[in-house]
Amino acid sequence: MSAVSPPVSADVPLLVVDDLRKSFGAHEVLKGVSLSVKPSQVVGLLGRSGSGKSTLLRCLNMLEVPSAGRILLEGEEIGFETGAGGRRRPLPAARLARQRAAMSMVFQHFNLWPHRTVLGNVTEGPVQVLGMSRHEAEARGLDLLERVGLKDKADSYPIRLSGGQQQRVAIARALAMQPKIMLFDEPTSALDPELVGEVLQVMLDLARSGTTMVVVTHEMSFARNACDEVVLLEGGQIVERGAPDFVMSRSDNPRARQFFASHRQENAGGAA
Repeated sequence: MSAVSPPVSADVPLLVVDDLRKSFGAHEVLKGVSLSVKPSQVVGLLGRSGSGKSTLLRCLNMLEVPSAGRILLEGEEIGFETGAGGRRRPLPAARLARQRAAMSMVFQHFNLWPHRTVLGNVTEGPVQVLGMSRHEAEARGLDLLERVGLKDKADSYPIRLSGGQQQRVAIARALAMQPKIMLFDEPTSALDPELVGEVLQVMLDLARSGTTMVVVTHEMSFARNACDEVVLLEGGQIVERGAPDFVMSRSDNPRARQFFASHRQENAGGAA
């Protein structure tokens, strides 16, 4: 079963971010970020708190509207259209909803509907946004719940689940939208340490199955083992990018070396 629409070509970027900028009042959070993501690629966004990585992720599907720059998914600009005279204007809500469905996001705090069962959470989007029949949505939802190891919880409500189980439901819900790309915003940061592994394993399985993913994470072992590329942000700019082993261990960039050295030191202190 494929969770993601098949790419047209593995050589053409699926997602292109061009000179993206975002300001909140006088504070510029993103300062001209450009990157691309190819089909089946897993890109990790790393950096200290306040570096702009979560803002960048939220701009990708217009949860935050960029102040400048463009985002293209399969060549289609996200959030805007160009009218007569070359003037850009925001997309109508229905078209923006369709674009967002192609870039499903998994949040830190699950964001499940408490009044719906696990299966109800997974099927609501496909029925309401994709126009799928209830029968088809439920069949697909059960398949996805089995994939994340929670088919036996289909009739349970979120309050009855652990944090790790809720996050796995959130992943199944995102997959149910048949996205072209999955966005993860620090998906393990709200979990107790003993529950982190079960969520990372599901994400690792997705990565190995060819799901295109952009992941904001502080889990360095996941970044090293699952990501094809990592991007280090600092002060709203990309300061280093490349293969995980290079960026995390062999980069000559002083800011990259300092970031990963301090992260290793923090982990060593925690282990002690």
